[in-house]
Amino acid sequence: MTREEIEAKLEAVEARTETRFVELSGKIDRLGEILTGDHGVLAQMAGLRADTVTHMASLRADTFAQMAGLRADTFTQMDSLKADTFTRMDSLKAGVFAQMDSLRADNKTTRWIVVVTGITSVLAAAALVMSVQANLLSAFQAGQPQSSSSSPH
Repeated sequence: MTREEIEAKLEAVEARTETRFVELSGKIDRLGEILTGDHGVLAQMAGLRADTVTHMASLRADTFAQMAGLRADTFTQMDSLKADTFTRMDSLKAGVFAQMDSLRADNKTTRWIVVVTGITSVLAAAALVMSVQANLLSAFQAGQPQSSSSSPH
């Protein structure tokens, strides 16, 4: 090989290397544009991040609003249940007091019946004793001889 052929080969290799370098440089520039451009991946990621943060803040605010509403509803329901419970307790208390008054009246009537029955029983027993005593006295007197008028002297 001659010197000119070697130089021609070197120039061809250099031209191919330079072509590859230009192609590679273009690809790197294109990747850089894809990553960092106005519509690049990093810009899209930043936009998505901002959208995500905004969406999360919105969800957080909605969640807190719902929780506050549920809390208010819960307190309202608790107050309503408390009022209903007190109303029911008052009505049950009134019913119990009415029944107790009725039982007291029944107990008072029963006590009077027991006392009157006891007094009547004592009077009946006394009348029975007096009747038996009167009958025994009359039988005893009937069986005694007549005293001074019928006796011979």
